[in-house]
Amino acid sequence: MVGNESSPLFSEGKKGSKLVKAEKLQEGGSPLQIISETTWLSMVSEGSAALAEVDINSVASGFRQLLHWAQGEDQPPSLQAFAIQYLQDRHPLLGAVLSGRPLPGEAIIPRDLFQSKDFLPLLADERTGIQTLAVNVAKYELRRWEVPPSQIFLLCESPYKTVRSFAIEALLGPEKGETAEPFHFKPEELDPSLVFALCESRRRAVRHTGVTLLQRHYDLLQGDQQILRLAESPDRDIRTQAVRILWMRYRRPSIASTWTPKQDYRDSIPPKAPLANLSDPSVLMQFARMVLFGLPPGKMEKRPKGARRPWSNSKSKVHMINVLRDLALEDQLFAQQLTPLLKQFLSSHHKMEALGSLTAITQIQQRWPEQLNA
Repeated sequence: MVGNESSPLFSEGKKGSKLVKAEKLQEGGSPLQIISETTWLSMVSEGSAALAEVDINSVASGFRQLLHWAQGEDQPPSLQAFAIQYLQDRHPLLGAVLSGRPLPGEAIIPRDLFQSKDFLPLLADERTGIQTLAVNVAKYELRRWEVPPSQIFLLCESPYKTVRSFAIEALLGPEKGETAEPFHFKPEELDPSLVFALCESRRRAVRHTGVTLLQRHYDLLQGDQQILRLAESPDRDIRTQAVRILWMRYRRPSIASTWTPKQDYRDSIPPKAPLANLSDPSVLMQFARMVLFGLPPGKMEKRPKGARRPWSNSKSKVHMINVLRDLALEDQLFAQQLTPLLKQFLSSHHKMEALGSLTAITQIQQRWPEQLNA
């Protein structure tokens, strides 16, 4: 079999040593046949009768045979590896990326043959080669298959790292300044409840994916309605990230929101102005106690690639006090609940905690004089 690209069978390129040897064997009376790649793909399905004419039906049948070789349990490893590579090399878009140049028409397997019913189930296959085939094809066909985002969220919990990484990348989309890939989902397509479900995953990388999505698209994902759910996370890093998000959201900015620095490295969560209200203050108080009275953790687990460096325990406490103070300055009832909690930290051995609590109580009492006797 001679490949279609730069093939001497189509008056292109030079004959290789194997082709020259095959021609000598033919001249010596050998029944050996020299055929093109397209003809071979037809013969896979229809045998020698396919030599008479090549049509789309025979190519489709050949594609089915290749797919059988690629995923069959009883196939020789060499044949399976060949079929996997061949299917990727002849995909119109994936093949062009792998080869570095557009594929000629004769070398292409039509995209319509790459269907979701054949490739999505392969994402659950335990064999790495099959997973890679399914992921590589899905990167170019996922949106054409019209796979709902909810199915991609489920793939984030896959037991296979290759599949999880693909699903996470599809949800996160491009980094700032990068171009979106065909399989990336737009932020407005994401279900807020499913994003917060990621934050509660048992897998550390998946939890950080949920937090990253929340930080990037806080308003779009209705963060104010569910942010306190992160307080129940067993992961200390996630609780710390919740404090960071609350602080960024409910801080009282000292710089006008219209001012923009020359190089803006600020997060995408703007302060909520002018009046901040959380749906359930009692839940916030419970979260605050968990953070303020929490013990420093032991050795930290390794962070997922690209995850932010977590705040220290002391920094989280100081920022939590600042968040509570700013909310109390807007809500008198909340200020009444908060003041006794802050007074417990006036004697803290950590200087910043004690000073932060003293400053907060002073500002609250100035804002609400009734708190002087609280």
